[in-house]
Amino acid sequence: MRAGIIEIGHADDGFRAQLHQNTSTENLAGGIFLQHPSFSESSEDLETNFWKPRVKEWLVLSCVSLVAMLDAFDATMMVPIIPVLSAVFKQPLRSVLWIDTSYFLASAASKPLFAMLSEVFGQGPTLIAAVVITTAGTGVCSGSLDMPSLVAGRLFQGMGNGGAMAVSLLLVTDLIPYPHRVRFSDHICRAWAFGAMLGPVSGGFFGQYGNWNWTFYFSYVFCALSLLVAPFAIDLRDCNIIYRRAMYEMDWIGAVLTSIGIGSLLAGISWIGRPPIEWNDWRILVSSCVGGVVMVCLLLYESILVSHPMFNLGIFSSISTIMLYIGCLLHGILVLWHLHYLSMYVFLVKISSPTLTGVSIIAITAPALPVLFLTAKMWGGRYPFRPRWIIRAGWVLNLLSSGCFMLLTANTPTPGWVFILSAAGVSHALLISGHNICSNLESPIHKRKEQDTRKPILGDRSSSPAFAMVMYSVLRTWGMCIAIPVGGCVVLTQMAKELHQNPAEPSGSLAWKDEIKLSQDNREELGHVFLSGFRVVWWFFMGVSTLGGLSSLLIR
Repeated sequence: MRAGIIEIGHADDGFRAQLHQNTSTENLAGGIFLQHPSFSESSEDLETNFWKPRVKEWLVLSCVSLVAMLDAFDATMMVPIIPVLSAVFKQPLRSVLWIDTSYFLASAASKPLFAMLSEVFGQGPTLIAAVVITTAGTGVCSGSLDMPSLVAGRLFQGMGNGGAMAVSLLLVTDLIPYPHRVRFSDHICRAWAFGAMLGPVSGGFFGQYGNWNWTFYFSYVFCALSLLVAPFAIDLRDCNIIYRRAMYEMDWIGAVLTSIGIGSLLAGISWIGRPPIEWNDWRILVSSCVGGVVMVCLLLYESILVSHPMFNLGIFSSISTIMLYIGCLLHGILVLWHLHYLSMYVFLVKISSPTLTGVSIIAITAPALPVLFLTAKMWGGRYPFRPRWIIRAGWVLNLLSSGCFMLLTANTPTPGWVFILSAAGVSHALLISGHNICSNLESPIHKRKEQDTRKPILGDRSSSPAFAMVMYSVLRTWGMCIAIPVGGCVVLTQMAKELHQNPAEPSGSLAWKDEIKLSQDNREELGHVFLSGFRVVWWFFMGVSTLGGLSSLLIR
């Protein structure tokens, strides 16, 4: 009789059956939940016996993968044509960078909000609404003729894609059993990498051979496919109940404070170094102080005042978990830095076309597919390794590749810079895989919480493993939206200093006193000045990589 109990208990959790010498059923159950899962030792036969994905699971995975590709495509399609838009709109490079900053800012702010909305209106309707918002933002971008309308469209794109990704993570966490979640979430990472490959190539191609806003027409394909698959993947008939109590309990104040705090800090950073503004200018001080005060208020509000917080601090339960999330934040910073400023190196210093610039970014994104596949196979194999070593290897390789950026000049041969970019891409793939595995490795005692997460009460849900996965995505997106204005401030400020120290200004079109601007006539001149700014930002790359490596040493 006890043997039957052991078998059923392990079947529910999906763990390997083990022999216990306990004399009571209560002790046996306690032993099951207190031990760390040994699902890394599971075989394909065991997975087939305990749980097998059905058509519904594969439909959900297809829908979530399309959403991930849509998010990656929209996030990266503007990277190779950011310098081109400076000439098209006749705007400073510092201002044009807000085209991507606005996207990631809206994405980071919308993820926890849509995660809460899914508890009120259901995951299916919330996911469809998020994709509809993305489609509307794409329509605004494709028809925009100036900077303000393009930034507004990117805000809606980021809001929709961020919300769709948050709900997608909740879907996977709720639908896929705990031991198999790493394997399925790895498919989502590969889909994101594939979208990140298509985005820059299409952006560079249409930016050179067509109109720059034609790039957004390609995004309609992913929007349409996502809206087509979603009703078949998600049962919308079970989402007709709206819990009014849950809607009142939503942390609306926390969502507003998050948007205001991050937006104010980024606005203050973007003003730094802008001629003729000094460091102690009132715009910088006011924006930075308002952002800092709001973030402190958000921390106090979430930890003390609100009963059902949007950011449950209980997620940060240990030093290892905190270091894991810090590593996710730092990795988000480096991903966008590498994509943006290495593409600017190829475009401005190597004097490449937008199409070639977009193709060159594949050297960073393409290694993610084989690396993710290999690490997933190694993790699910007979002799798995500890995922923290994947993270440490990724940071070491990232630090080495960032150091090699110092060697990049205008005369660097193509095989040389392609090799360096590929090494950086492999490091990012290792970090994505390691963070993905570690963020899914919850102790079995959290399984009890997962079984109760289908309640409409937000307080219980916000501390579940599902929201822990959303927090991982939120922090990485925060790093991405921080990276662009910080890196732009460093590079463009150094460029302005170089032009100011040069008594013979190379071209009046640069207009350093007004701002760094780009035209077809000054690309080569601006590329020489850019090298000086790059040498400074490469040191920032190495510093962030070093911090990430140190944080990985505390992950257990």
